[in-house]
Amino acid sequence: MARFETAANVGIVLLCVCVCGDMAYRHMLRPAQPLRATAGPVVPPNLRVQEYTPGDQVGGLANVDFRKAPRTLLLVVRSSCHYCKASMPFYRLLASASKSRIPGLRLIGVCTESEEACATFLRQEKLELDDTVAVRPGALRIRGTPTLVLVDAEARVVKVWTGQLQDAKQREVLRILEVGS
Repeated sequence: MARFETAANVGIVLLCVCVCGDMAYRHMLRPAQPLRATAGPVVPPNLRVQEYTPGDQVGGLANVDFRKAPRTLLLVVRSSCHYCKASMPFYRLLASASKSRIPGLRLIGVCTESEEACATFLRQEKLELDDTVAVRPGALRIRGTPTLVLVDAEARVVKVWTGQLQDAKQREVLRILEVGS
């Protein structure tokens, strides 16, 4: 009987060591994974912006005339979003490129805060856009902020990118915007 108890105690100790080791690896030793950007079908292709915003919650987007440019890039951000702030250097690059080498592209900042708060946030980040609009939280069916939504002149969603974009995705965005011009 003593041998059985000893074997059981050794088994329990080994199990505890394995569980603790796994927890230590998962929470302390494994490198943190950055938020992955997805260029997925958040909204079905060719869906109009007004169709993927629920009813009366279109907010400021109802007043946007997408026919002013062949393509419009919506930058959906929130001032309290860490990933939005970390994405600002790329957004400044997009703003600069849209003025110099990507003709026919309009950039619009979309915030889930008041229009004044949105404009203040974008001004503090030194991001010069063609327009800013405010929408109610949840008005756009997006997974989170930051999100880039490429829209054509007919207000159809062409492509969506969500999250802080890594270098490869940033190059993809620039390539798609430059090829489409």
